[in-house]
Amino acid sequence: MAQILKPSKSIRLGEGYIPYIVRFSKRASRWRLSVTADKVEVVLPEGSRLHPEKLLRDYSEWIIEKQQKLTKRKERLEKKSLPEGQILLMGRPMLLEIKDAGKLGRQQVAHLPGRIQVLAGKSKPTSLLQKWLANQAEAMIIKQVRMRAVEMGVRPTSLSIRNQRTRWGSCSLKGSLSFNWRLIMAPPEVLDYVVVHELAHMKEHNHSKAFWAVVHRYCPDYVKHRTWLKQNQAAMWPGLFEG
Repeated sequence: MAQILKPSKSIRLGEGYIPYIVRFSKRASRWRLSVTADKVEVVLPEGSRLHPEKLLRDYSEWIIEKQQKLTKRKERLEKKSLPEGQILLMGRPMLLEIKDAGKLGRQQVAHLPGRIQVLAGKSKPTSLLQKWLANQAEAMIIKQVRMRAVEMGVRPTSLSIRNQRTRWGSCSLKGSLSFNWRLIMAPPEVLDYVVVHELAHMKEHNHSKAFWAVVHRYCPDYVKHRTWLKQNQAAMWPGLFEG
């Protein structure tokens, strides 16, 4: 559906100015405020006569409180992120080297002692690196799924590696598995936990006590591995791969 976007403006709320944009949408049936750490988007139904600035002032306390919470969360995640020029591989920080392959050079990614080297030409270094990491993840996950599926007595119908944003893995009712390629950044035992977790859904398609009992049977330290994922999430979702 066509949408009409008005140029960004700013409004004084509380003790500072907050940037905002106004978007008119045919899909919208009522107004909506979308708040991020650094701006506010006002979505209005097409043809609406509501004044955006009045909405912003009426909900100023909520907006300010929301932005403060988002800013604090962003700061917490940034503190846990890896230093610039580093990336995790199987739980270990690696130096990231990006070099120009030259006009006739071969574009490739190489895993060297303590570092990952990206030789890039016309392709973007991030695209090359992401593809390489996804391939590494696929090889390791396929191997782990095959081994664990036999142990657990289940037969997945398919397996895919995806660029997921909100999940480490998933299992459909038909036994189709998908995994986040970023799991290659986690220690092998953490990746193994995610594999066990998804395979356990083929026995118990829920998160009941029975489900967690299955997970515990095949992965006794699963709580520790879940905690690792939560604590290191920021380092596994670097801005390098955004967009």
